Amino acid sequence: MTQGPVLIDLDGKDTAQVGVSEAPPVPDSGPPEPTGQAMQMAARVAGRKPSFLARWFWGLSATIIGAAISVAAWDFVTGLLARAPVLGWIATGLLGALVLVLLAIALREISYCWRSPCAKSPRLPGWGGSTSCTGPPRRRWRRTT
Repeated sequence: MTQGPVLIDLDGKDTAQVGVSEAPPVPDSGPPEPTGQAMQMAARVAGRKPSFLARWFWGLSATIIGAAISVAAWDFVTGLLARAPVLGWIATGLLGALVLVLLAIALREISYCWRSPCAKSPRLPGWGGSTSCTGPPRRRWRRTT
């Protein structure tokens, strides 16, 4: 390969112009068919157990962000109580309702883990984990509509 510009001399060759009507048609090959390689790689990466450092990173990040959000909410409510007591008590009640809803969601998830034979973890002592489950457990109630 050369380091400088390349000069192509076309003076010695026949450079007859081809008209548009005589030009060959453009082949319709289209884009290549997808093979699913990207999804297979994403599934492989997502299926791996996260590393020790990644788990610590996400755990500490969630803790710091949660602490910042809770301190900001507390400061908001206490400042609102100092400025406008009625609005402060309304905000306090809304914040309490939010905490109760979050606790109800957490308790529902925990009770699902205790009820479901598929969700029992063999890593925890006393849990009889089942490895043959292929889906969620059957519901005990039926919809009437």
